[in-house]
Parts: sequence; C-alpha cells; structure tokens
Amino acid sequence: MIGSETPRRMYDGFAAWAKDNAVRAWGEKNFALVMSQKGFSKEKHRTGMRYLSVRLKNVPNVSRRHGDEPSRPSDDYVIPA
Repeated sequence: MIGSETPRRMYDGFAAWAKDNAVRAWGEKNFALVMSQKGFSKEKHRTGMRYLSVRLKNVPNVSRRHGDEPSRPSDDYVIPA
C-alpha cells in the first residue's frame, strides 16, 4: 500500500484546492460519492475510515472555524497509486 488518508483530510485538501481555484467545493457527502465513483476505495482501520492507495502532498491545514481563512495551498494535492 502506497499510503492512506482519512476522509476528513481528503475533503479538506479538496476544499482548499477549490477555494484556491475559485471553485465552489461540493459537500462532504457528494465528495465521498464522487471519490467512490472514481474508483477510490475506503477501508475501516482501528483509527477510523481511510482512503487506500493515496497520499496527500503539500496540503495546508484547514481551519474549521467559520470566517477563518485557510493558508494558500500548493498545486499538488493527491498522488494516485
């Protein structure tokens, strides 16, 4: 396995990318549905659900408080297996 990421971290990376590219981010449920349709699989681990065979790169920490601005993300987000 190349790596795995939590669904929260995957979504946060997508949301940061969307904000940086002036695109409206989908909701988390739609994001999960599209990830599944695109062939990304999830598995339950002892620490919770994980997307398999994927690793995030250069993703900023995203603040969860309303009104806070996340830091600017870079161009690279997901490296598929």
